[in-house]
Amino acid sequence: GATVVGAIIGSAIANEKPHHNHRRHRRPDKHQSRPARRHVQSRPVERCTTQVVTEYRQEISGYQVTYRYKGQTFTTRTDRDPGDRIPVRINIRPINR
Repeated sequence: GATVVGAIIGSAIANEKPHHNHRRHRRPDKHQSRPARRHVQSRPVERCTTQVVTEYRQEISGYQVTYRYKGQTFTTRTDRDPGDRIPVRINIRPINR
């Protein structure tokens, strides 16, 4: 009985103590003078980032031109700036009576 209890207590105390396994007087390895062999492996690494750029711009897509001819108002769209005047083509047809 007492021997078993003492063995259990001694074992518990021994497990709580830090174990120091110093090998200060270790004899040198026979391969110690050779450079250590290392397994070096390289592989491609891809690092991606996403960059969001938002730009706003104003551009003219055309000109809406309103003009008057002989008392009537007309509207047209042009690609170019018409300036102060716009050339018009007049189609004259006879009136059917």
